[in-house]
Amino acid sequence: MLLLLCSVAAVIGDVELKFDVAEEQAVNTFIGKINTTAYPPPYNVFETHPDIYFDMQTGRIVTTKKLDRETVPSYTLAVLSMSGFTAIKILINVTDINDNVPYFPNGSKSISLSEISPNGSKVHIGSVIDRDVGINTVQPPAIIVSGNQDNMFKLETKSSSIPNTLYLDLLLNGRLDYDNGVKEYSLIVQVSDGGTPRHSTNLTVNVHVIDANDNAPEFTHTKYSTVIPENVQIGASIVKVSATDIDSGENGNITYLLDRQRDPEEHFTIEPNTGIIRINKQVDYERQKHYELSVIARDNGSQTLESNAVVEVNITNVNEQPANINLVYLVRDNKTYENATVGGFIVRISVSDPDSPNSYYTNVNVTLQGGKGYFSLVTDDNVIYHVKILKPLDREIYPNYNLTITAEDSGAIGPPLFATKSFTLIVDDVNDNAPKFNQTIYTASVPEQAQAGTSVIRVMASDPDLGENARVTYSIISNPSSDSDWFEISDTTGFITTKSTANIDCEHNSNPWITVIATDHGNPPLSSTATVSITINDINDLEPVFERSYYEARVPENIAVGSCILAVSL
Repeated sequence: MLLLLCSVAAVIGDVELKFDVAEEQAVNTFIGKINTTAYPPPYNVFETHPDIYFDMQTGRIVTTKKLDRETVPSYTLAVLSMSGFTAIKILINVTDINDNVPYFPNGSKSISLSEISPNGSKVHIGSVIDRDVGINTVQPPAIIVSGNQDNMFKLETKSSSIPNTLYLDLLLNGRLDYDNGVKEYSLIVQVSDGGTPRHSTNLTVNVHVIDANDNAPEFTHTKYSTVIPENVQIGASIVKVSATDIDSGENGNITYLLDRQRDPEEHFTIEPNTGIIRINKQVDYERQKHYELSVIARDNGSQTLESNAVVEVNITNVNEQPANINLVYLVRDNKTYENATVGGFIVRISVSDPDSPNSYYTNVNVTLQGGKGYFSLVTDDNVIYHVKILKPLDREIYPNYNLTITAEDSGAIGPPLFATKSFTLIVDDVNDNAPKFNQTIYTASVPEQAQAGTSVIRVMASDPDLGENARVTYSIISNPSSDSDWFEISDTTGFITTKSTANIDCEHNSNPWITVIATDHGNPPLSSTATVSITINDINDLEPVFERSYYEARVPENIAVGSCILAVSL
């Protein structure tokens, strides 16, 4: 049949018919009809489509479903008029209606812009697509319908090589200001098509303004002034400077510094985070009465910015020269033995005036603190003082004493001034304590004939002295009458055991007593004793023995039954 159609077409030529039909119409929508006069039926269909119905008797063409131009934009049918053997090509064009809404394939958009971005900076924010065509597809321009404070942004719309697609760029239309302006914009971008009814869609674009280090710190004052006495303590706070930076984050974090060219000897220091200026080295009115410091406030941006302020420090004169206290130990270093003589001197103290080294300092009150009542301060002339031992020392009670000498002037010029000197007196040990057993009498037991080395008991003695004076050695006082030679003692541990040569016999002595002595290693050595009572537990180690090996008795023949005739004993 195809060969026949081609032959016929070659002889009489093809006929091409064109029809238009709008998409989304109801089923059985009429598309068109073959002129049956020119091309009479019946017809034979060679090419068709399930979406289109062709009536082979009437030449009528209708839809079998709702057509969608975006899915199938056109249809082609091929039929043959059997009456005239005319080949007819039918072209059906599906025309567009505005049945699609423009859309942004990537949804909402978030971008970040530095506040120092130049005017005209451009950021691509995405594309918009509309599947319709012609006037029904998306049309420029896109507009910002809300969120565009101070008209800070504008849009640029560009056509794409991709059909039915527009590209959108966001352009900066002013100068961003993170510090005093808007930190975040929420723009609503709207695009529309040209169809009827008109369809629109929105895109939310969040613009985050990023802070830039575009502001230097600013001091609250360009000049600060303070007055301090020359005896101000090291570490004391004298003034606080303050600066602010309206930038954010590290760009707004401030570090304070001092220009060391104005204070080369570093009498002052500044806390880098707080701006508090403190005394770092003692000032002296007689040397310098006035300082002019330069303080720097520097931010922590990647490219730091800074500003300066002046701090004027004036020093006032005060009675800053207290007495000098000089200590000379009259004992070895700062040590004395616990048997030191009561009434003896341990320290010599002299007091002098730094301003008048050649005159006696008679207006100074010198006192002694500490010592727990074991020491006193004595003087004959209120210039030379001695620390004297008041009562016997005992290292085992107080091994050291913390003593403080205080010298207070009369405050003739200004308030009274104090000077103090503290020292620690260490009490060295002497062998004044004998070892002491934790018990005076110990009791123990051991079986008779116990093997050599059998543990009997451990005795323990302690000595509160130190070093060799406290090291204890144990021994047993030999006493043959109490059978002490059955036992021996470890000289270091105090463990008592049976001797290898001992013949421990309960029948000989069931309760031997031994005397243990504990001796320290002092010079001279001291010792103490304790008694150990040991019970010997009997074992069955002997056979019974008669008093006599032979017994004889004579009895009369008429002795009564049950009469005793002989007694034997063991």
